Parts: sequence; structure tokens; C-alpha cells
Amino acid sequence: MNHTIATIAVLVASVFWGTTGTAASFAPDISPFAIGAFAMGFGGVLLCLTSIKQLINNASTLRKHYPLTLLGSACVAIYPLAFYTSMNSAGVAIGTVVSIASAPLFTVLLEYLIEKKPIATRWLVSFCFGAIGIGLIALGKEHNLAAKGLFSQNIGILLGLIAGLTYAGYSWVAKRLISYGIHSRATMASLFGGAACVLLPSLLITGDALFATATNTSVGALHGHSTDVFRLLAI
Repeated sequence: MNHTIATIAVLVASVFWGTTGTAASFAPDISPFAIGAFAMGFGGVLLCLTSIKQLINNASTLRKHYPLTLLGSACVAIYPLAFYTSMNSAGVAIGTVVSIASAPLFTVLLEYLIEKKPIATRWLVSFCFGAIGIGLIALGKEHNLAAKGLFSQNIGILLGLIAGLTYAGYSWVAKRLISYGIHSRATMASLFGGAACVLLPSLLITGDALFATATNTSVGALHGHSTDVFRLLAI
């Protein structure tokens, strides 16, 4: 039963995650930095509040591996800022696809370079198809290019790659911490909680329009935190 709930939670979280860019486009007044900081920052608080027992039980092991925890927290903090700014610069379609599709590539590269894990042929074939798809979407968005400009689109693609790298980075760190015997909830709560310590204070500078209208508030709170809730159920 728990496995079924977790599987459904993963699927629903994927839907919310994949449509965050579309939802954010309905609130153009909000800075992409503010949307990312609000969604992931309060997500970190939620994870910590619901994982206090696991955090206490695994505190000593987390302290032992604090460099990894700091690295993972930094990746969690950078990821949403790069992700939402990428969509703002390159458009929702390009920013979302580049960010999400590049994460598996960086994950495999990290495993290959650090853990010396071989790259499977099946994965290479799948990646080639994915890379072709990304290229077709980027080249086919002529109206987006006209509206955003070549420089802005290129910056958006670069930020999308940074988002993919940091997503892969914190996923890899989480995997390593769990392999050291740290509970999965404690692992994710420590990474997202550490990121929240940086993201939430930044709202004092970037979040002035976050609660200006009901639409702005709903985009940041309902859509962003729905992803966090279902991600939490999947852990």
C-alpha cells in the first residue's frame, strides 16, 4: 500500500513540477527569484517540520558528513533560482525542457566521474533521442526567439543547464547520504532545510510582489507547495 501511495505521489509531483513554468507565466509581476525562493524555501520548512524525529535520530551522522550536506543544500538553493530564471529568459517550453532533460545527463556524468560507474549503452541511446528532442524544441521556437531575443534565449538555455546540474547534484548528494545509513526523510529535510536558510531571507529583497494579487499568491503557494507535498509523500 505504501509503495502504491509513493508511486502515485511521484507521478503527481512530476505533473506539478513539469507545469511550474506554465503556472509561473500567469504571474509575470513576480521575480523568478522570488517564485523559486518561496516554493523551495517553504518546502524546506515543511520537510523539516514533518521530519523532526528522523533529523534528531540521524543528527550525529549528518554532522559527520556535513560537507556533503552543505554541497547538497547549495545545489537545492541554486536550482530553483536558475530554473525559474531560465524559463523567464528563454520561455517556458525551452527553459523547462532543458532544465528537466539535462538533469539525467549530469547525474550519469557525476556517477561516472566520481564513482567510476560505467555508462550503459541503453542510456546513451535514450539520451541521444532526448538531446535531439531538446534541439528540435529550441530550434522550432521561432516566435519565442523573436520575442525574447537570441542573447536572452542563450542565457536561458545556460541557466537551464545550471538548473539541471544542480538538480543532479543534490540528487547525487541525497543518494550518497542515504547510502551512509541516513534516513531518507532526514536526508531531504537537511538539504532542503539548509537551502531554506538562504532562500527565505532573500524574499525580503525579491518578494515584494509575491502577495500583491490573489493570482500571484496562488501561483507561489498552491502550485509550488503542491509539488512539495507530493514529493514529501513519495519519500
